[in-house]
Amino acid sequence: MGASGGRGRKDFYFRRPSPIFDTAKDAAMATSQHVIPKGQNWAVRRAGSARSSGVFGTQSEAIVAARRIAQNQGVDVFIHGDDGRIRTREVYAKLPSKG
Repeated sequence: MGASGGRGRKDFYFRRPSPIFDTAKDAAMATSQHVIPKGQNWAVRRAGSARSSGVFGTQSEAIVAARRIAQNQGVDVFIHGDDGRIRTREVYAKLPSKG
């Protein structure tokens, strides 16, 4: 630990969890819809949720459902591939109303 006992290090610290998002990407991930593989089917799931909004026989059907939800909520859709990795992101942000 050295002569300072490890207390004087300024290059390493623990961050406290914050309810405020660090980046727009973090905020989008937290409120987005994800199309993910689920066995032989495809599921639509809100980020951070344990339950699926729906399970579909094909990825195309799941994408249609996710887009509908995202458009209503003004959130993003993340489409995952067979391997579970994010393949595509679609943005459906609600524009502020005029007036």
